[in-house]
Amino acid sequence: MKRVLPLVFILAFSAPAVAQTVDSQGAKQLSDNLARYFGKQAFEKGVLKVSVEGDAYKIAVDVKALVSALPEQKPFKIDLAPYALMVKPRSDGFWDVTSDFSHTMSFEFNGPEGPQSMQVSVKDGKGSAVYDPNLAAFTSGASSMAGMTMTSREAKQQADVTAG
Repeated sequence: MKRVLPLVFILAFSAPAVAQTVDSQGAKQLSDNLARYFGKQAFEKGVLKVSVEGDAYKIAVDVKALVSALPEQKPFKIDLAPYALMVKPRSDGFWDVTSDFSHTMSFEFNGPEGPQSMQVSVKDGKGSAVYDPNLAAFTSGASSMAGMTMTSREAKQQADVTAG
């Protein structure tokens, strides 16, 4: 996941902003740009979705849909709502990117020592950045959260962590 999201940014914004207008045609162009690299199946299976939401594009990455697309014997179970990025073209060619990452996530799998699980919850997580498609990089960014909790369970150890 750490490698997928930066790639989504680079590929989605590598094309110039569509006349700085946010509309269904621009959403289709972003979808087509992403489909060239992730394949049309990513959209057909619901892993990626681009839509217009107000004056921005919403790029949703659904990890549960990705896991569901795995072969019959799934190596793990995951529960995570789709992660959404709001992207908005600016008149200077840059893109404003925002995200609300206030999520609760859990996953379970069988490790070498037995069952393992983790639950993570982020409260009031917000992020914002400015993306430069010519550099294929962010020129600025910030994030904050009010708090986070994590619970990890393994056969030989347990951890409960709280921040904020």
